[in-house]
Amino acid sequence: MFRVGKFSRIARVTIETLRHYDAIGLFKHAKVDPFTGYRYYKADTNTSSDSGPGGRWIVARGD
Repeated sequence: MFRVGKFSRIARVTIETLRHYDAIGLFKHAKVDPFTGYRYYKADTNTSSDSGPGGRWIVARGD
């Protein structure tokens, strides 16, 4: 699993965009660390976004 910063680089979206998607229920994180509040994303997370004309696919494949 990746923290939000690493995952944002893999998915080529900003951290703010990932947080926004989470807030509106479009794209959810895998878990949140109860002590730090860090969001974690799985390497095989997929979603589509209607944020612009034609939408955009976020597909992240980790190492």
